[in-house]
Amino acid sequence: AVMGFEDNSEVLAQLDNFFDQMKKDTLVHISKISVMGYASPDGTTQFNGALAQERAKELSTMLAKRYGLQDYNIAISSQVEPWSATTDAIEHSSLNNRTDLVRIVNSNEEPMTIDHRLKRENKAWSWLKSDVLPDMRKATVTIAYTKDQVTDKREYKPVASTPTDVVIVEEFIVEDKA
Repeated sequence: AVMGFEDNSEVLAQLDNFFDQMKKDTLVHISKISVMGYASPDGTTQFNGALAQERAKELSTMLAKRYGLQDYNIAISSQVEPWSATTDAIEHSSLNNRTDLVRIVNSNEEPMTIDHRLKRENKAWSWLKSDVLPDMRKATVTIAYTKDQVTDKREYKPVASTPTDVVIVEEFIVEDKA
């Protein structure tokens, strides 16, 4: 499967900019890079799990190549979004049967059963398929980094010997537009 990460010019520009700054700033140290791949709940859980994992792997490979991060141990994880993650979108939709749909997606039934029940709701299903589910097919890149504290040399007071590392976390959401 070829993922559609390359089509995210906006997010990629943000990442390019971020890593450019990182390379220029010698006081910045990346402490952790993690990639989480997601899959929408439609289809079988097994297939979606593999797809989410594949998204995470593919994006981490792309990041490593694009930004020379081969030395970093990029942490990879994945998650299949539950049907209940569509609740908010359904509640804010103009569908007449919103209440029934919310009941369906929040039921304790197997994901495949929910999938089949939703497919019987033609109008709702075609809306979910075009407007809601694609946004769940993505991966997120989370970068944690620290910045060294620069001490002003004109200050003669002894500096506390335990500098506290402030960990800054940046998150980028990369949609799979394939």
